[in-house]
Amino acid sequence: MRLARKFTLALVLLAIAVMAGLQYVQVRRELERSALDMQHDHRLLGHTLAGSIGKAWQLAGEREALTLLHQANRFQEQVHLRWVWLDGGPGTPALTGFPPRLLSTLLQGKDGSMVDPAVDPGLLHSYTPVLIGNRLGAIEITESLGEQQKYVNTVVMGTFAATAAMAIGFIVAAMAMGRRLVGEPVDQLVSLAHRIGEETSPPACRSRSAAATSSPPWPAP
Repeated sequence: MRLARKFTLALVLLAIAVMAGLQYVQVRRELERSALDMQHDHRLLGHTLAGSIGKAWQLAGEREALTLLHQANRFQEQVHLRWVWLDGGPGTPALTGFPPRLLSTLLQGKDGSMVDPAVDPGLLHSYTPVLIGNRLGAIEITESLGEQQKYVNTVVMGTFAATAAMAIGFIVAAMAMGRRLVGEPVDQLVSLAHRIGEETSPPACRSRSAAATSSPPWPAP
């Protein structure tokens, strides 16, 4: 029985370790996929607005273009939009703490994004460059990572519950199989060894054993 329990315990621990590793990889993939989906949505929104704002800037001027951006911002519930000059022009927020690598990417006319962990649970800032005359600006799209965190927590809890249920089921199955595949054969081997030992023991030992079991008890004084 001890061998069966050790064998079952080893199988259970191995199975739990494998399932935990697979679930960890799945959670990591879900987190990365969620981040990529959010960045993709920002990029799509930024390029949609960039064409409209760039044309409005050329036809009606800066005020009309920024008014258009402000109106678009009113219809956004999860994101916040604003205009920034990448050369630090007047009338725009200073790019203090802006990563130099991201700024270099934007100056090349490519989209970029960064995560600001200063505000819990974090903010995702995405930038879509827009060329206005000989100056380069960008549409900044900011979104809280709260919804992403809620989604990740839901995935983690669901994964944990599924792993726990599978682990419990495997424990029950492993105990039953361990008893049937290991415990019973070991018991049969032990019983067979006892029988062989009794059959191969010397006759004198068997007669003394029989006499010892059949002799009357020592009379009491």
